[in-house]
Amino acid sequence: MMKKLLAFLMVTLLLAASACGNASSRQEDGTPSGTHATDPVPVETTAPENPLPVVDENGTVIGELDRRGAFTAADKGIFYSIWEPRENQFSAPAEYHFFRYEDRKDLLLGTLADQGYEAFYTRTELNGIVYTLAVSGNPMDHEPDTLWLLAFDPLKETMSRFSVTEYGFPYAALTAANGKLWIMNHETDTEKADKIYEFDPENGTVREVLSYDGAAEKQGSLRSIYADERTLYVLRLQNSGNGNELFLDSYDLEYRKITVKSLNDSLIPAGLTVHGMTGETDVRNEFGMMVSGFAVLDGRYLFYENFAILRAVVNLETGEALFSGDDIYSLSKGGGKPAVYRLIFSRDELDLSGIFTLNDGKLEETVLNVSGGPSLIQSISRSPSGNWLIRLSEDRSSETQNTVLLFFHGE
Repeated sequence: MMKKLLAFLMVTLLLAASACGNASSRQEDGTPSGTHATDPVPVETTAPENPLPVVDENGTVIGELDRRGAFTAADKGIFYSIWEPRENQFSAPAEYHFFRYEDRKDLLLGTLADQGYEAFYTRTELNGIVYTLAVSGNPMDHEPDTLWLLAFDPLKETMSRFSVTEYGFPYAALTAANGKLWIMNHETDTEKADKIYEFDPENGTVREVLSYDGAAEKQGSLRSIYADERTLYVLRLQNSGNGNELFLDSYDLEYRKITVKSLNDSLIPAGLTVHGMTGETDVRNEFGMMVSGFAVLDGRYLFYENFAILRAVVNLETGEALFSGDDIYSLSKGGGKPAVYRLIFSRDELDLSGIFTLNDGKLEETVLNVSGGPSLIQSISRSPSGNWLIRLSEDRSSETQNTVLLFFHGE
């Protein structure tokens, strides 16, 4: 499907769109007191002053969204947020929008007052509801900040929010499977501790299910979490005499530990092939970074990306590295199956190779034939049903030059 869809890139980058108007907004009180829901009748946004065209697989412009948005593919359309703190400010109201594909409506579903950070790289979707994590308050002032689980229903046109903890950390993690969600947080109260919470959408409850004492060397600290239909995976960092060691712990959904597996034998050889890594110590230091992308497919294929350099896909059973790269690559966002993609291309390249997806245990590569076209893939996301959203720019030197959102239906 991707080869067919990407044939439209040359056409779409020549499209121009213009519109005027100001997006409307709503404000809600940010005081943590359990579950909140915004007005069930959302505001339909007006045409943005700085429009970003949305193009479908037929090369047709199906909408214009606010260029400032952080966008993610969803099963029913495009989910996005707008958050713009003033200079020297660390918090501001955040708007949460949904562009619904069926009727082409761009809806403002709700706002979060005094937002300090959204962990947008952990956005996920479960049974048609889009979820994300955000903290309210200033993450830099050493005061407690509430961590919220935000839930968006594009059909009922509602936003709900659930208080997870009053000691929220910006780089929290979120995963969904088997009708539930799990949240990882680095608690910021007195003693450092990492906790995992379970959220049950049926009754709207949040409960702590696992806790790791950061002061206990044998436990270490958590980097991220991922769940499938049978297993909760925990990515855990432990420091020993030889330096950092990264572990993948697995639990059943009753929170009984199943396995503990060191990833060093798989990820260190992969990391040593990456430009800029001078030795094993460099790779071990990379493990100490926060994780921005993490998934386990079929119980054995690990996708890994940290906030520094290392990106890798490895076979956990054989230790084989299916892919290793640096920060010119990224992992897709959203609740769908992960893809690895190359961000930047030179003007001289005619065939832009660099979108990798896993199929039958092998990474398949898609080549973009876009001679004279874009030089930057800004982001890629996939929804659980297989929708793709690709943000492309013709010129990475300017955010205003021929940038489009490509929205493709699932395979």
